[in-house]
Amino acid sequence: MKTPKPVSWKTALVLLFLVALWLRWPYPEPAWTHIDEQRAFLEYPLGILGGDLNPHFFNYPSLQLYLTAAFYYLHYLVSSYETLDGFVAYYYLVDPSALLLAPRGLTSLMSAATVVVLFFLSRRLYGSARSGLCAGAVLATMPLHVRFSHLAATDIPMTLWVSLAMLAAVRIAQDQQHADYLWAGLFTGLAGSTKYP
Repeated sequence: MKTPKPVSWKTALVLLFLVALWLRWPYPEPAWTHIDEQRAFLEYPLGILGGDLNPHFFNYPSLQLYLTAAFYYLHYLVSSYETLDGFVAYYYLVDPSALLLAPRGLTSLMSAATVVVLFFLSRRLYGSARSGLCAGAVLATMPLHVRFSHLAATDIPMTLWVSLAMLAAVRIAQDQQHADYLWAGLFTGLAGSTKYP
């Protein structure tokens, strides 16, 4: 009798990412909303998309607002037959809530990516893919992380950037490669430009 081949860590990591994304995907619509979703992640990114690059909102740093505007532009390219001005005017003036799935989906993708980053961080710290999969599985199913991943907010994206900065810092300590200093600085800057704390 043949013994079955063990599942490779790459296959397990892909499955873990898909499970994390499935748990986080904002469909059906969450039963609750974040207080800033309507204004910060609908109105201001639509203003940016309409040509006003000043978000006029600085309770958060602006990176996530610009990423949301870019995501809206992709949504426009894929799903709209009208002009960009018509697209912005409709969602800005008529029904902005119909567009809310886009920034929520962006947050969900960034959250599931954080699970993958945690896998690599744990594997590097503890020396095995098994430890990485365990750490990733804990984050993938952590209730508070899953709950906030359904919403357009800055907490979950900041966690992705901080996790990437930590991975680069561990690589600096272990490998002492000069490029990792640049990566650590870049991801630290992205974290700071996503959420002030």
